[in-house]
Amino acid sequence: MSAREWPVSVAVAAVMDGDDILLLRRPEGKSYAGLWSMPGGKVEPGEHLAQAAVREVEEETGVVARFVEYVGLVSEVLRDAQGERHHFLLHLCLLQATTRDIAHLPHEGEARWVPLAQARSLGAFIPSDLFIIERLVLSRERRYYECAVEYVDGKAVLKSFR
Repeated sequence: MSAREWPVSVAVAAVMDGDDILLLRRPEGKSYAGLWSMPGGKVEPGEHLAQAAVREVEEETGVVARFVEYVGLVSEVLRDAQGERHHFLLHLCLLQATTRDIAHLPHEGEARWVPLAQARSLGAFIPSDLFIIERLVLSRERRYYECAVEYVDGKAVLKSFR
């Protein structure tokens, strides 16, 4: 089995400061360009999940944070515009910001602190991220979810989240 056939482990960070959550608008040229998301990225070989979450937040936003707890897992299968399937294991980690200062990193997108309860008002999100915020972060549920995302007419569409 090739490496591509294995699921990719991704650390997704819900970075909190009081009632605010740190969100990132994906830049042009990257997957999900223009959509809002939580910071995060692939777990590197030899790296623990907590380390990956903290590293990704600082790399993408400049915000320094500390790991608080593991919140849950979403097994996401994405069918891209060419019909190819990609499998991601999205590990949601709760982090506490130790600084609020956001670095201006255009290649990473626009980062912003947003009141958690108002996150939906930002507009378009990566389909699974909004559900993760609402079902795992806001509700404080600790669960396992499966979701399917498919590109339809050039747009990422959430097909299921259960």
